[in-house]
Amino acid sequence: MKLMKSLLLGTAAGFAAVAGAQAADLPMKKAAPVEYVRICSLGGGAFVGYVVPGTDVCLRVGGFARWQYTAGTPYNTNFYLVNPDGTSRFSSSGRGYGQRFAGQYAVGSVQLDARTQTEYGLLRSFADIRADAGYGGGGGFIDKAWVQLGGFQAGKYQSYFDFYADAFNNIGTLGSDHSVVGAAYTAIFGNFSAALSLEDLSTNWGSPGYFGNSSTNTVAAGGTGPFGYGSAFANTTPGGYRVPDVVARLLYADSWGQVQLSGAVHQLRASTTIFDLNDVGGGVVTATSTGDFNDDTKYGWALQGGVKINVPSFGPGDALYLQAAYTQGALTYIGAGGTYGFGKATQIAYGADGLPNNAGSIQLTKGWNALAAFQHTFTPTLSAALWGSYTAIDYGSDVFNGRGTVDGVGLVGRDFDYWQVGAQGNWSPVKNFTVSGTVNYVALQAKNIAYDSLNDVAFKKNTNGVAFALRVQRDF
Repeated sequence: MKLMKSLLLGTAAGFAAVAGAQAADLPMKKAAPVEYVRICSLGGGAFVGYVVPGTDVCLRVGGFARWQYTAGTPYNTNFYLVNPDGTSRFSSSGRGYGQRFAGQYAVGSVQLDARTQTEYGLLRSFADIRADAGYGGGGGFIDKAWVQLGGFQAGKYQSYFDFYADAFNNIGTLGSDHSVVGAAYTAIFGNFSAALSLEDLSTNWGSPGYFGNSSTNTVAAGGTGPFGYGSAFANTTPGGYRVPDVVARLLYADSWGQVQLSGAVHQLRASTTIFDLNDVGGGVVTATSTGDFNDDTKYGWALQGGVKINVPSFGPGDALYLQAAYTQGALTYIGAGGTYGFGKATQIAYGADGLPNNAGSIQLTKGWNALAAFQHTFTPTLSAALWGSYTAIDYGSDVFNGRGTVDGVGLVGRDFDYWQVGAQGNWSPVKNFTVSGTVNYVALQAKNIAYDSLNDVAFKKNTNGVAFALRVQRDF
C-alpha cells in the first residue's frame, strides 16, 4: 500500500514538472497599457481641463441649467387710444388685456472649450450650445461658436464694440449687447490691445411699408394727402447690405479696471419708388407709380467709450461700469435697434437706422445712450447690483412720416427717449449655484402724438412698465 502511494505521488510530481516546463516554453502576452484620463492646465493653471486621448488637446466641458420666471405690468398708459380731438377711446387690446406678461422658461447650455499651445500661439475652439423651452423659447440654438489661433478669431462671438454688455442685469437691455458672426484680429501690447473685426449684423432698416409692394392703392383722403406728402408719395424698400460692419476697439486692462474705446461703420441700402397721389373724388385718393426709382446707399456709424473700475476696498469683486455711446444710422450699437415698442398690443415707438426723407433718399437716425451699473459683494454668498440708463432717438425734421399727424409726426419716425432703472440680488448658498431676483423699470416718452389717419385714432406719448424675474441657475 505504501509502495502504491509512493508511485502515485511520484507520477503526479512528474506531470507537474513537465507541464511547468512546457508552460515556460510558451510566449507570454502582456496586457495593453491602460490610458487613463489625464488632467492638463494652460496659462499657469488658469485653465484646467482633460487631455483628449490620442491628442494634445486640453478640453474643458462646462455649461449650466437655468429656470426663470418673468412677469411684468402691461404698458397701459399708451394703450388707451385717443381720438384726434384728444378724448379717450377705450380699447381692450389697447389696454394690454390680450398681452401675456408672465411665464416660465428653462435653458440648458453645454460649453466646450478646447485649447492647444502651438508655435503660432494658442489654438482654441469654443462652443456654447443651448436649448430652451417654455415662455419665449422652444428650440435649440448656438449662442457662441468660434475658433482662435493667436490673435485671429472667426465664428460667432460677442461684438467687439460691446463693453458692459448687461454684465450685472438678467433682464433689460441697457446698451449695446449682441453676438455676431465675423472674423477679427487682436494685437496685444502688454496691458494694451487693439482689435479690428468684420461683423455681420442684420440690417436694421425701418420703412413705413404701408403700401407694400403694390404700385396702385386706394386710401382715405385727408387734406393735402393722408401721407403728408401733398401730391406725391415715395415707397421705400430696404435693401440687403453688401459689406459687413467694420468694428475697431482699443482696450486697456489693469488690476484697477479697464478702459475701452470702440467704433463701428454700418451700411444701409434702400430703393425708393416715386408715386403720384390722385384725388379721384368721393374722398378717395389713389397712388400710382411714376416708374422713377432712387437706389441709395448710406453709411452709419457709432462711437462708444466705457470704463470699468474695480473697487475691492468695498468688497471682493465689486465693480463700477460707466459707458456712453453716440450713433448716426446704427441704433443697435446703443441698444435700441429694432425697437417696435414697449408692449405687444400696438406699436409705440419705432427704432430704425434710417428712414426715407422727402427727397426719397435715406436720412440717418441719430441717437445716444449712457449707462451706469454697480455691483457689491456683501458676503461670499450674497451680492447685489444697481443700474440705470438713458437712450434718446432723433429722426430729424425731414423724414417721411408715413401717416397724417395731429401735432407732429407719424407713428414711424417720431422722436422718443426712454430711461431704465433696476436692481438685482444674487444668493449663492453653495458653489456654482445661484438664485437671483431682478426688477427693472422702463419709462418711454415720445415727443409728438402719432395720428393714424386710416383708423382715425392717435397714440399717446408716454408709457411705462415694470418687469420682474426670478432665476435659479446651476453652473458646471
